[in-house]
Amino acid sequence: MHHSNYLLYKRIFLNRWGRKGNIAMFHAARCGSTVIGDLLSKNPELGWAKEIFNKNVYNYIKPDWSRDPIKKTILWHLYGKKCKYLGFETTIMPTQQFRPDIIGMTLEDYVSLLKHTGITHFIILKRENHLRRCISAQLARNKKMYHSRQPVNKPTSLHLDTQHTRIGQGTMPLLELFKLTDERYELLHSLLKPYKTLRITYEADIKESPKIAYARICDFLQVEKVPVETEYQRTNPFPLNQVIENYDEVAGLLKGTAYEWMLTD
Repeated sequence: MHHSNYLLYKRIFLNRWGRKGNIAMFHAARCGSTVIGDLLSKNPELGWAKEIFNKNVYNYIKPDWSRDPIKKTILWHLYGKKCKYLGFETTIMPTQQFRPDIIGMTLEDYVSLLKHTGITHFIILKRENHLRRCISAQLARNKKMYHSRQPVNKPTSLHLDTQHTRIGQGTMPLLELFKLTDERYELLHSLLKPYKTLRITYEADIKESPKIAYARICDFLQVEKVPVETEYQRTNPFPLNQVIENYDEVAGLLKGTAYEWMLTD
């Protein structure tokens, strides 16, 4: 047996005792997953590995994992420590972690693989306001600051390119991006129907207090809700007309569509 494979199976053997299950969370990024993971990782019964596929495939596979590198990467992170439940995250868009140079699988095949790696519980995290999600992502890239532990006291403005809106390593027109995001979530909901699945939204479960999401996940897993705190702060709590420089253009594009409400949320 190759050395890397030996280390993997030794890791699984040592850390599987007492394990009740494993968790896979799906989201489209900038949805509040960091603050959720932060809270969950502070519960002694839980472990959180964050996004395990956030780099080019050659940066995360071990030298001897040429066979089934995606499966082995999942197992490597799932059994990184002893705990009752351990989870990790995957972003769902085709230009995010499902790119050919990273996971390189269909969503259908990936969900099937997760079941074969011992995933027992699924969490779908969605930010209903796609416009807010896009703005949050662009601001984070522009400022090179993806999270903040200090309150943000004044808005930072940006110009939103409505024809080339970035998502992961790709771009597309804003409305097409919104529609594709909805389609990916609809597909995910369909694929996960047979399994234990919890749906969480940023607006209802994280925006005012991430402890709401934390409590729902603890109930879902049937683990004790030990008191936890987070230092993370919202990075863009301002009205969008104070943030988007070309607000009138964006408002005109969304007017009369199913996404018009996102301007004022």
